Amino acid sequence: MTNIYIYIDDSGVLTNNEEYFIYAGYCFIGDNEKNRANNHYKKIVKRIRRKHDYKGELKAARLSKKHKNSLFKVMQNFYSCSVVIKIDQMNQFVMQDKKAIQRYKDYALKKLVRKMIKNLLKNGIIYPEEQLNLMINIDQQTSAPKGLYNLSEGIKEELSYGIYNFNYDLVLPPLMNRKVTINTIYCISEKNYLIQAADILANRIRSSYVVKSPELLPKRKHIFVNLP
Repeated sequence: MTNIYIYIDDSGVLTNNEEYFIYAGYCFIGDNEKNRANNHYKKIVKRIRRKHDYKGELKAARLSKKHKNSLFKVMQNFYSCSVVIKIDQMNQFVMQDKKAIQRYKDYALKKLVRKMIKNLLKNGIIYPEEQLNLMINIDQQTSAPKGLYNLSEGIKEELSYGIYNFNYDLVLPPLMNRKVTINTIYCISEKNYLIQAADILANRIRSSYVVKSPELLPKRKHIFVNLP
């Protein structure tokens, strides 16, 4: 069995008052890679705290550009992903309904996970015959509590069984030949370094769109999804 860990945070608010909403995060194949990333990130966090006497979590909103850049760079050798929602292109029927907004957020996360797994298959990192144990770690403020089960089941359906797209009368086949185990977990970001890393990444990607600075975007090992 292959363990795959995905850590995701968001940036922005999905409301007509904003221009972009972002989900972004990192993907690790196996415990060793996940632990190595955690240790690298933790080391930089401790260095910044010690030098500048910071207390608590190093959130992107309170850090200098230099420190955010250091925390971004330490994660560049790991797979990352993002979904960018351009809000002015959203269906306004969705934007006027809180439940519809949450369903759209779950849809965006499913699209992101599917494309990440598809990319890993394409590059021979994993294989369709493998049995996957997929652990999706989400910041506790990112998704509605009742939506976690539906999110897990929706991702499992896409990866293990395939789905039918009613809009295009199209069947999307499953990506994996064996059933995928999905665990969706809420994380307290203050206690989770890899969720903190996802916060830095999501903030950076959103900033790149808001200020029109594409040079801020990840250059390698990154999967982009754009919606709607």
